[in-house]
Amino acid sequence: LIQIDASDENNAAGTLTVRIWIDTAAPGLAVYNGSTGYYEHTWNSTSALDGNHSINAHAVDSTGRTGTAVPVSVQLSNQGPAVQVVNPANGSTVTGLVKVQIDASDAIDPQGSLNVEVSVDSSGWQIAPFNPASGYYEWDWDTTAEGSGSHSIDARATNSGGMTENANLISITVESSTPS
Repeated sequence: LIQIDASDENNAAGTLTVRIWIDTAAPGLAVYNGSTGYYEHTWNSTSALDGNHSINAHAVDSTGRTGTAVPVSVQLSNQGPAVQVVNPANGSTVTGLVKVQIDASDAIDPQGSLNVEVSVDSSGWQIAPFNPASGYYEWDWDTTAEGSGSHSIDARATNSGGMTENANLISITVESSTPS
């Protein structure tokens, strides 16, 4: 929902004609909402490409005088982040301290700025901070606290727009080491 604050001292509230342009698309009409006091236009942004978009508005009063708003630039992201567990590899066998590494990126948010979390066997989410040296989000998993056998690792990433995507669940085998 795009809200535009437009007024004219010679006309009653809601009597202006307000048109809105998004990028170079044909103009749409913004309708006055007496409850909010704004002219409003619904933009179905799900059909727009991710990236920067320009929103422009023009108001015309009953005498034909025109006012133009300062264009506003918005960042649009309809897709959530891409996320995958890169270490350990699916189907591998691990023991001891394992560095779980997650590759996560987003079309809009800069590298290292996503909220990335890891879960082992669906037992709750742990934060995986970004490591600029490796380029991955990482979490240290102490497998000595786990029983031997099959386990699953899940990861998810959330961008600044609140969109969350999950990685493909991977299965690994923990091999407990028995002290001699």
